[in-house]
Amino acid sequence: MGLCSYLLIGFWYGETANASAGKKAFITNRVGDLGFLIGMFLLFRAAGTLDIPALVDTARAGSPTLTATLWWGQPVAFWAALFLFLGAAGKSAQIPLYVWLPDAMAGPTPVSALIHAATMVTAGVYMVARMGALYLLAPAALAIVAGVGALTALFAAVLAFGQNDFKKVLAYSTISQLGFMFVGVGTGNFAGGIFHLFTHAFFKAGLFLCAGSVMHALAGSGDITRMGGLAGKLPWTTWVFRVCWLAICGVPILSGFFSKDAIVAGAFSTEVFGPHLAWVGPTVGAGLLAAALGTAFYMSRLYYLVFTGECRADPRAREHLHESPVEMVGPLVVLGLGAVLAGMVGVPPAVAGSHGDLIGHWLAPAVGPSLEVSSGLEWRVMVASTAIALAGIGLAWLFFGGGAREPARRFVAALPRLVAAVRGKFFVDEIYGGLVVRPLRGLAQLLFVVVDRILIDRLLVGGWTVLVDLIGRFLRLLQAGDVQRYLAVFAIGLAALVYVMARPAAPSEVKIRIDGRGAVVELGDREATPGKLHYGFDFDGDGRDDRAGPTPSATWSYARSGHYRLRVRITDPQWNTARTIERTIDIR
Repeated sequence: MGLCSYLLIGFWYGETANASAGKKAFITNRVGDLGFLIGMFLLFRAAGTLDIPALVDTARAGSPTLTATLWWGQPVAFWAALFLFLGAAGKSAQIPLYVWLPDAMAGPTPVSALIHAATMVTAGVYMVARMGALYLLAPAALAIVAGVGALTALFAAVLAFGQNDFKKVLAYSTISQLGFMFVGVGTGNFAGGIFHLFTHAFFKAGLFLCAGSVMHALAGSGDITRMGGLAGKLPWTTWVFRVCWLAICGVPILSGFFSKDAIVAGAFSTEVFGPHLAWVGPTVGAGLLAAALGTAFYMSRLYYLVFTGECRADPRAREHLHESPVEMVGPLVVLGLGAVLAGMVGVPPAVAGSHGDLIGHWLAPAVGPSLEVSSGLEWRVMVASTAIALAGIGLAWLFFGGGAREPARRFVAALPRLVAAVRGKFFVDEIYGGLVVRPLRGLAQLLFVVVDRILIDRLLVGGWTVLVDLIGRFLRLLQAGDVQRYLAVFAIGLAALVYVMARPAAPSEVKIRIDGRGAVVELGDREATPGKLHYGFDFDGDGRDDRAGPTPSATWSYARSGHYRLRVRITDPQWNTARTIERTIDIR
């Protein structure tokens, strides 16, 4: 999956920025994968398997190996769930590993629609839902999942306010909607999180392909400030975009309305956190309502700037304006129908009675029963979310209806620093660059110079070449064609050979026996010819032989106890060569 995203994001590798975007996605996801691997190791150590059904059964049984305390007073289940969520945060672009997804829009638009709206980025949500039984053993881990999801949903919505690239607005929208899904699974509402994953696939893929259709009509331009008035030029694209736009805003009775409400209502009614963390559910629920307002605002801003008002494209682009061919419009219509109808599988029981929540009943064997929400709370959330969606749409019309209007210009003039921060994405990429990328790049440069250039190239590779060159130069001195020089070298070599061969061999065995204060030394010199070698024994280490002769053995009595250095010198009188052996003797 990481390889596919890397290759597809960097598909247009001719531009450095596109290749860098693929690399950024790959490296960021490897950080998450490291955490995911640690979680897998912890689970395997605790349960002895990585088979998901077996792990789920073990967790549902409350296995002591998962509930046992591991680190800092938290059980194995908590740490395994937390590390698994780190991997999920990488794949599903959650704080702090979300930074790769906006740049991933460098890939072809169908890639954005498939991988980054409906498949790869939802893998983390699926994993948490599928391993829900494990997370239920660790309410603190669930609270972290829900908290990160709510913070990501709100933060990404704010960042989308200041984006002027069509696909990047949708990219931050994807990050925000993934935050909604994580709040769903993080509040124990696993079916609700998967339900929003299902509906989101339709309207977000439709929005991405609509973006591709618009960019196709404008010869590749994606700057929404250079668009406008496209509703009359691209009727099919406009109608599909409207449906998907209203669906993601949460307008009744479209798919996003039901799936978002299922998550928000579940957050306010969940009891999975226990008494100590009971505040988490209402807090993240309120955060999602704020994020929903932001979603309605930035998506409506996108619609108004692209499809309403006067066309702001340059004259050449205006001449190129045309609706996309049926091969492109056909999938748009299918996705638009999905954005309208997909929510029907999750109509809450408060509306449909016993025939509601079909997706929850279908998912129950895998993720457990759906979270129960009272009818009163369900209706209150639906009314509130509808009002929030309409408020966001109306506020965006006030600012951008028909193009950027006076309130928007006054807002930018009143808060220039805030606007610059939002447009600069709060400089998170620059912070990561200063704290992580540059130090690692400096370390890599240092290792390159020291290890590669100096150690490998100069010493290991270059050093051997220099050595061979020196040997070659020396040998060239010998190969000079001078017979006298050859004879001299031959004589020196022969003398050295004779000296080495004539040197007494070391004894094959040295035996030292201590008897009281007496010491007996015997040399196992089997290869020596009797009487040919001379042996000198220095028992007290004073440098003078205490015993000497042709016999490879000697006896000595010590006057007092102590440590003594024994030296045996073996001499060959014929060649005047010698060898010395030293041992330590302990006399008590």
